[in-house]
Amino acid sequence: MSVYFGELDMPKLEITTKIGCTIDCNYCPQPRLISNYRKRSHIFDMSMDVFRKCIDKVPSHVNIHFSGMSEPWLNHECTKMFLYANERGHKILASTTLMGMYTEDIELLEKMHFTAFNVHLPSAGDGGEKIEVDEQYLNLLERLLKSRIRINLRFLGETLHSDINTFLKNKRIEHVQIHTRAKNREIKNVPQPPVRHGVIGCRRNFRQNVLLPNGDVVLCCMDYGLQHVLGNLLRENYESLFHSPEFLKIKAGLNNEKIDILCRECDNFAYTQNIFSKMYYTHLREYVRSKLF
Repeated sequence: MSVYFGELDMPKLEITTKIGCTIDCNYCPQPRLISNYRKRSHIFDMSMDVFRKCIDKVPSHVNIHFSGMSEPWLNHECTKMFLYANERGHKILASTTLMGMYTEDIELLEKMHFTAFNVHLPSAGDGGEKIEVDEQYLNLLERLLKSRIRINLRFLGETLHSDINTFLKNKRIEHVQIHTRAKNREIKNVPQPPVRHGVIGCRRNFRQNVLLPNGDVVLCCMDYGLQHVLGNLLRENYESLFHSPEFLKIKAGLNNEKIDILCRECDNFAYTQNIFSKMYYTHLREYVRSKLF
């Protein structure tokens, strides 16, 4: 039990290595992200220098997730970033479509340990993913399957790409439900989440934030509109993010419906507080953290 709750409670930082993901899944709010990011910065690709400076400020108990708001390997320095975060002692998760990855990357990555390595497979067209299922892609997927990395196979959309289905027969493949990213994208046949009223909380305890290429850190992976920028790791330290005016506004908005916060329209991680949920998500988390750290 302690391992499970420890993983649940661990703070995490997701890395967005690039703004403007060319995979262009039709359920991803890329247009909203690009439009709002352009108002803040002209740096669309994270440099290794920026990554180092930011990660050096992140405590080693914070898990690093290479997922964020785009395909990680669309940035050609992605594998170097993995290796650096690993050297710094962080536990690491990867989520990838394999686009931009090469067999040389796998040879470096299989020397590492991952908390999870998720492979996002293409759907049969209804997901709109621009993933070309050709010989190069299948060879790369086969090399990954034969590596020492334990991978999780998953897909979104209604049905899996037929060539992938044939190639991976008898393999366990998870179907992940699509959602609107807190109303940041309208998706056909996917209902918009209702507005939550009363006192609410976050199942992630606001500790799964997203680092952008210019050093900005936003609240979470729902925040494609960049509504809640907590601070910038090039200018500030990690813990200051959780004492910033924006973070304090979010905390106040959990109790006050008049304060506009994204959490009230969150599809996945917000919950309405009652005595049982508060005990589970607040007191138990604090107990686990005190035992771990």
